[in-house]
Amino acid sequence: MLEVRNVGYQIGRKTLLREISFDAGAGEFIAIIGANGAGKSTFLKTLSNENKPSEGTIKFNNKPLKSYSSKELSKSRAVLAQQNNLSFNFNVSDLVMMGRYPHFQGRPTVQDHEVVEYAIEKTGIGHLVNRIYMTLSGGEQQRVHLAKIMCQLLEHDEVVNDKKAISKPKYLLLDEPTSSLDLYYQHQLLELTASLTKRGFCVVAILHDLNMAIQYADKVLLLKDGAALGFGHPLEVLSPVNILEAFNISMDLVHPAGAECPFLIHCKEPISKPSVSWKQHLSV
Repeated sequence: MLEVRNVGYQIGRKTLLREISFDAGAGEFIAIIGANGAGKSTFLKTLSNENKPSEGTIKFNNKPLKSYSSKELSKSRAVLAQQNNLSFNFNVSDLVMMGRYPHFQGRPTVQDHEVVEYAIEKTGIGHLVNRIYMTLSGGEQQRVHLAKIMCQLLEHDEVVNDKKAISKPKYLLLDEPTSSLDLYYQHQLLELTASLTKRGFCVVAILHDLNMAIQYADKVLLLKDGAALGFGHPLEVLSPVNILEAFNISMDLVHPAGAECPFLIHCKEPISKPSVSWKQHLSV
């Protein structure tokens, strides 16, 4: 369980986050949504322990985040940053193996190599393993880092039997993971992370595409000016009224016949209230 209670963050006199609270359990995909400057990346950095909250508490598995050692935290929580700058010419296979560093001393074992092979296969980067990282496109680099953090969190027995639930909760924090990917790989990445939630991972991801949040997330945290405007089911939180408040743009929720889920479209006329409630969409 991820527990966030009244978390705030300040730099000098400037308040960037204030009174954010929510719970996220094993097997849940939480999407963080908000306009530019709403505090999304600042909040994710606070969850990852890069920022120390000015107030409030964060707990992973009933234990305060601040009480974890770096090595202990590295085996239960991994972060995919929006930008990953490297100054050395690592090849892809060596970079992915770095995700196993918390798990071995000296030299990687056969089991470590098997975990790396599994992550490479799942992220679809097998054709890149002998390439130099700096020669890859931004989207390819992002997929390499996803493979790396999968290696960081997965145990060998969880790779051997990848249909089985993981033994203890683990947390994957993703900062705009789809920003440099084309449409195909955006969905592939989100489908992969959704499959991890089915095994017991808790995924918290910043997303800009509201329709992808509706399609993949179990819950949405909507931020405005560093505070929570809403938290809950995507169709409840991403209502036209809330979107107008958060983004200053009019959207409407439509659900065409035959579509698996509703989606948002921009409407030229300002909305006054939703034409159809989110609960009606859920019952379709």
